[in-house]
Amino acid sequence: MRDFLKKWRKNFVFVALLSCFINILQLTFAFYMFTIYRNIVASYHEPSLYTITVLAMYALIALGFFNYLRIRMLNTAGVDLDQSLGDDVFKNVLRGASAPDRRGYTMGLSDLNTLKGYFNNPGLYALFDAPWAPLYLLLIYFFHPVLGIVATIGAAVIFSLSVLQDYLTRKRLGSANMKNNQNQKMVQTALQNAEVVNAMGMANNICSRWNQANAGVITDQTIASRYAGALQSMTRPIQVSLQVFIYGIGAYFVMLGQLDVGLMVAGAIIMGQAVGPIMRVMGAWRFTVQAGSAYERLSRFTAFINRQPAKMSLPRPEGRIDARQLSMTIGLSQVLRNVTFDLAPGEIMGVLGPSGAGKTTLCRIMTGVWPSRGGEIRLDGVDLFYWDQEELGRHVGYLAQEVELFDASVAKNIARMGDVDAPRVEEAARAVHIHEWIESLADGYETRIGRGGVTLSGGQRQRLGIARAIYDNPAVLVLDEPNSNLDVEGEKAFIELLADIRRQRVSTCAVVTHKPEILDVVDRVLILKDGQVAAFGPREEVFRQLMKAQPSRQQAG
Repeated sequence: MRDFLKKWRKNFVFVALLSCFINILQLTFAFYMFTIYRNIVASYHEPSLYTITVLAMYALIALGFFNYLRIRMLNTAGVDLDQSLGDDVFKNVLRGASAPDRRGYTMGLSDLNTLKGYFNNPGLYALFDAPWAPLYLLLIYFFHPVLGIVATIGAAVIFSLSVLQDYLTRKRLGSANMKNNQNQKMVQTALQNAEVVNAMGMANNICSRWNQANAGVITDQTIASRYAGALQSMTRPIQVSLQVFIYGIGAYFVMLGQLDVGLMVAGAIIMGQAVGPIMRVMGAWRFTVQAGSAYERLSRFTAFINRQPAKMSLPRPEGRIDARQLSMTIGLSQVLRNVTFDLAPGEIMGVLGPSGAGKTTLCRIMTGVWPSRGGEIRLDGVDLFYWDQEELGRHVGYLAQEVELFDASVAKNIARMGDVDAPRVEEAARAVHIHEWIESLADGYETRIGRGGVTLSGGQRQRLGIARAIYDNPAVLVLDEPNSNLDVEGEKAFIELLADIRRQRVSTCAVVTHKPEILDVVDRVLILKDGQVAAFGPREEVFRQLMKAQPSRQQAG
């Protein structure tokens, strides 16, 4: 945010200068009326009327032009804000969403849109106009001191109401926004688990919880709206009262011969222009508060991004993996403890263990999705988290337990939503034996999957996920329960794929599995228990250790 403000500082100064011209030109009508009442009506001089009317029109055209420039510049600033921060915010929101505690800055894009929208909000224009209110009041003093005092008191009252509105509504609106953000997360979670919610009759319970949470939002918003509405309902009568006082007091001094009637009319018009920006600021205050909150969150977030150490740009890795004393704590639970293993380029490791042993956590650390809380994991001798995540991702294939596909073509999904390299896409599809099935689809590889691949079976989604993981022969391949949804044919194809990878040594691979058939094609076996290494080494050696340990347990029993 600081870089954006620094970049646009000169432009905002220019917008302020435009606001100066705009507010001066807004006096056109006041002085036009002053001239009409003081000179034209008294003299009946038509050429003068034509002249000042033409001059007034030129001034109003200039006013429209300057106003257009101001709007255009602020709109451009909003677009540039989105273009400058959009990519970084989106990428880091994605990374935060995959963090262990899931507390990522999920409102980043929403806050960015709020700020971008505020650059098109009349409330922002009023903020640029409000500083010129004292100029209008000073001008009224020149007309007559009493009129200036009345105008100043009126402006002070309206300004005080705006400060009171801020005091009464800011906390309520902030609380409502925070609760609403939490509600949106709850709704998103419910939608992601809609099948479970509907299948198990949880809809009423979820809806009841949402209603309770939403009631807090409505309460805060209603109280804030009532305060704001009550104060704003007072401002209009006060503004009209000021007009009455200006005209009434002005007429009194006109009758005393101390004030010209033209100045009386001009003073009333200028008074309206002095309090107008303050009233517009009050009317748009809710959006101003929302924009302020969004700015604070974005500022903290972008500052956090800028504090992150620079990542290294490295060549394609060979795939050598060294993990030393890896530990991971989530909340109060230590999921991994001092996990140590190593893999040579092209080796395949089978990862075994009961549920809750830490297998999935290890997969996420190996792909760079989660940072370890202790120890280190190195890829080709370089700490995995020194790699630039985007570059690293091109050399990593990952299949999560839950396969998520995108609403795009089959080819796009296999090509990781990038440019489609048709031969490589087909190669990946053939490797998992789904080329013929894809060709049988209505549009072949161009068939649109639909959101989440809901029209596909679990096995089809999983095989597409495997094809995406092995696309372009990544240096590191991490597969978490890759055969959990595969039928006999699919499992056979997957075992053949692992055998090919092992024979060609194209990828260093870690496979989480409960199927003993998979272990026939692995080089090493890692067994986890309670987050610790129970056994690790070459497959035959680990199996011999297990066979020796089993009679010992039977004798002990």
